[in-house]
Formats: sequence, structure tokens, C-alpha cells
Amino acid sequence: MKTFLVLGGVLIFAGCPGSDTSPDDAVESADGDHSHDHDHDHGDDEPHPETYAEAVEQLVSIDKTIRDAFAADDADTAHGPLHDIGHLLEEVAALAAKEPMSEEQRADVQQAVDSLFDLYGAVDDTMHGREGKSYDEVSTEIDAALKTLQSATTASTADEGAIDESSE
Repeated sequence: MKTFLVLGGVLIFAGCPGSDTSPDDAVESADGDHSHDHDHDHGDDEPHPETYAEAVEQLVSIDKTIRDAFAADDADTAHGPLHDIGHLLEEVAALAAKEPMSEEQRADVQQAVDSLFDLYGAVDDTMHGREGKSYDEVSTEIDAALKTLQSATTASTADEGAIDESSE
């Protein structure tokens, strides 16, 4: 979503009269090669997951990093991963759509993704001095949502096995 907004903003300004931004500059900005000053990365460290299972695995790993950082009272270490997790949640939802799941499983996955957006958003709000929640306050709900996503991974893998066996 952030990439979309940045790209949209760049494209709007690229076409404004008096702008000295060329279309090539807009492409560079859209690719993340830009010069605005901020203290977070753009999630380029982790390779993008190719499957739903990989996305959920990355999500669990990033959550562990966030959880451990807050447990050690190290908000700086949690900050980057907390921002990156939103992009990964979008990928989880998109990749889930490609998996052989029942409609009920898809609804459960989407509900878990929406819940995680809200929960991590509340933690991020607190980090930035806005009204929100601490990680400890939402950790049980985060765990439940992650388990929902993991169970859909297990179910879709089992479904693939059943499909493979029946085609033999």
C-alpha cells in the first residue's frame, strides 16, 4: 500500500507543470531508489516469498524478532520489522488466494490478516507516541492469528497431497 501511495505521489508530481522530475526519475523512485530521509528500510532484506507457506514462515520469523526485541526492551530493533510486517501481510493475503483452500479457510485467513494489521498497527501507534497498545497487550491475539495462518498452510498442504494421490 505504501509503495502504491509513493508511486502515485511521484507520478502526480512528475506530471505537474514546472516540475523538473523526469519519467525516469519517477521509475527510480518507484523502485525504492530515492533520497528522502527516514530511519527505516523498505523490506528489501528478505526475499519475497513465492508461496503462502513461505510467507507465513517469514511472518512467524519477523514476529519472533519483534517479540524478542520488546521482551528485551529494545524498541529500536523491533521498529524496522514492525514496519516491514505490513508488506508481508499483503503478500500473505495475495498468496493465500492461489492456494487450494476452502472458502471457509480463505475467510479465516483474511480475518487473521486483517486482525494482524490492526494488532501490529496498534503496537506501532504506541511506538510513535499515539494511543495504541503494547506488544504484551496483543501478543495472545497475535499468536492466535498466526496459528490460524499456519493451520491453513497445513490444510492446504494436506489438500495438495490428497489431490496428488487421487491423480495417480
